[in-house]
Amino acid sequence: MENIRVLIKLSYKNSNVPVIEDLNIDNDANFNKIETTVNEVIKNGFMFMCIKMKKDVKKFIWIIDYLKSKIQKIEIDLSQSSDFDKQMLVSTNNLCYKINSNTQLRFLLENMDYPYEISLPEDIFISNYDELIKNKNIRNVSIYNSNLFLNQDLLDRCGEMIRDIEINDLSYSVSEYIKVKDVVEKIITRISSKNEFEKFMIIYNYLVNFIDYEKNSSNRDSLKGALCDKKCVCAGYVEALSLLLSKAGMECNEVYGNTKLADGKGFPEHVWSQVKINGKWYNCDVTWDSMQRDKRDDYEFCLLSDSEFRRHYPLKKNQIVYNCEETFDRKIVKRALKDEIQETER
Repeated sequence: MENIRVLIKLSYKNSNVPVIEDLNIDNDANFNKIETTVNEVIKNGFMFMCIKMKKDVKKFIWIIDYLKSKIQKIEIDLSQSSDFDKQMLVSTNNLCYKINSNTQLRFLLENMDYPYEISLPEDIFISNYDELIKNKNIRNVSIYNSNLFLNQDLLDRCGEMIRDIEINDLSYSVSEYIKVKDVVEKIITRISSKNEFEKFMIIYNYLVNFIDYEKNSSNRDSLKGALCDKKCVCAGYVEALSLLLSKAGMECNEVYGNTKLADGKGFPEHVWSQVKINGKWYNCDVTWDSMQRDKRDDYEFCLLSDSEFRRHYPLKKNQIVYNCEETFDRKIVKRALKDEIQETER
């Protein structure tokens, strides 16, 4: 058996940010060590815990059996594996198998005798739709690798069977997915004939003026918070900007680091964006512009050079940060902002 990844989904407590904890369980690990480690992760309230199994099916079965009464959902991720052992077909009410091929799907359909959920790519779901909806053991289906333009006919025919749709490792209910899809399609339709600067300004203006900065939103760090709830923090703004610009055919880069406020006070663990317009890279911070959107004559943190963006300090380690040598003409930015305000208010 190749390495198997088991994704444990937990509800996080207090105000902890959801994180992923990787546990590599090899053949030398004893059950007491595994139990102690797993309990520590659960106690700390992490939302995701990834257990990477190595070869030993008995340990795999033991961990699943130990966890199934303690946690919300167990997802056995076989999408990176070509192997499948019948001993891995376990019975528990909160189990989901994530697969990536018709071969793995056939194995499950022919051998799994217990109710379970299944997570699979959009194309495999579509090609096997009739058989999936007739199978008495499949309770729900999750679709991953969605491109945000999932076939509408498919949604109409089998929306009740689809539990969630995964985009960039975040799960959406069908209703949430449709909300995000509708926003994206509306904006992309509006900008289809525009040049790169005009596309950017329409998208940026939408995020600044229609999404509220909100620390207490349950989906504050995600695209879901930005485009479904219209409430998020910096990570949600940046995800939304990246997605919309990619759909517009433009390049965008996410930058993590620290910032300083105007009074010099430190503001750690922030994320902002860099965008490429007409072959040149510019810095922008949609979060900070949204937080002071009542200042309607200009965007203070939009399309700036590195020297003008001086209160932002990227963490260089393990990330790409482009050199931004110019600030975009402020008169053009102000004029575009004015045009957008008038368009929005009509």
